[in-house]
Amino acid sequence: MSDSDLRVDPIEQDPRYQAVVDEAERLAWAELATKRIHEGFGVCHVFWPTKKRILRKRFGIRWKTPEELNRASFSIRSLSRALGLVPWRRQ
Repeated sequence: MSDSDLRVDPIEQDPRYQAVVDEAERLAWAELATKRIHEGFGVCHVFWPTKKRILRKRFGIRWKTPEELNRASFSIRSLSRALGLVPWRRQ
């Protein structure tokens, strides 16, 4: 799974919303920093909901996270394969 294979919300690619999306991302990172959460593996699962909340409450924009738009890509099985971990098996 690569970033280019993921679906994104069209707002992300709309030039009319670029400044708002950038500001929401800046605010989200600032909020996470106050909680001592920084970039790293898996932080997207905290960052995206924070960004979503900021876009909705501050800017009135309904944004879908990459996880919401790519459910199959974010399943445990898909992530395990992408990371080269032991194949998923039911016990």
